[in-house]
Amino acid sequence: YIRYRNRNQKTGDYFLFFSRFVNKDLILSGAWPPKDVIYTEKVDDTVIGAVSRIDTKYDNEGFKAEKAGTLDEAIVQYTKELEVHPKNELALYSMANVKMLKGVFNGSRLALDRIFDLSQTYQNGWFMNGIFFFRQQKLAEAEQAFKRTIELNYKYSSAYYYLANIYAQQNRQQEALTALEGFDEQGGNIPNAYDMGIRIANSLNNQLQSAYFGAKKAYLAKDYQTSYNLVKKALGINSSYEPAKKLEEVYNKSLNNQKK
Repeated sequence: YIRYRNRNQKTGDYFLFFSRFVNKDLILSGAWPPKDVIYTEKVDDTVIGAVSRIDTKYDNEGFKAEKAGTLDEAIVQYTKELEVHPKNELALYSMANVKMLKGVFNGSRLALDRIFDLSQTYQNGWFMNGIFFFRQQKLAEAEQAFKRTIELNYKYSSAYYYLANIYAQQNRQQEALTALEGFDEQGGNIPNAYDMGIRIANSLNNQLQSAYFGAKKAYLAKDYQTSYNLVKKALGINSSYEPAKKLEEVYNKSLNNQKK
């Protein structure tokens, strides 16, 4: 099993995908179903599922090269994939990222523009667009792109993280804390985010959020005793602080399970 958005991470002979979680505009532009379609299931002439033959493995080879850090090889493989499947939004997304990592921003822009030709509502395209501007320190444009990402999917935790980075750079400290709260609420697990939260909260003399972000940082590091102590500290400052109450509940459930 593989999620549609991660399909380049595995290979085989065939894909079986349903349209339920596919971006509508990608469907309308013909980017879905992917690869060499051999069968479709329709309801009222609308395709709801498809079986595709995996006729190339260039995107998987590109993914493996990108993961290994061999960026030139990744570009070669993604280029081959896009020659065969020019509407493969994952290959375009990955090409945009790899080109950026190589410092080839014009090539990255071309890949992003091709994504937006396929869909103006593809959340990953907007997120990568934010990264494109962020890496060039074009913070106003990056902010708008990350906000658009969240409009399309409020659970996109990484977009909150980058917004917090932007606000911190612009000395918009309270907005940075709010963005970090969003990151945390949506299950973000980047340790640096909690370091940032602690630092900003301390600068604002916000002992509540300093304690809470410290608790989450310790939790991610599996230092559960320190985390629990900091949760109790946060609740001692404000017993109604919902994020701390939720983390305390995690510990209470764990203790109850140990007693059974």
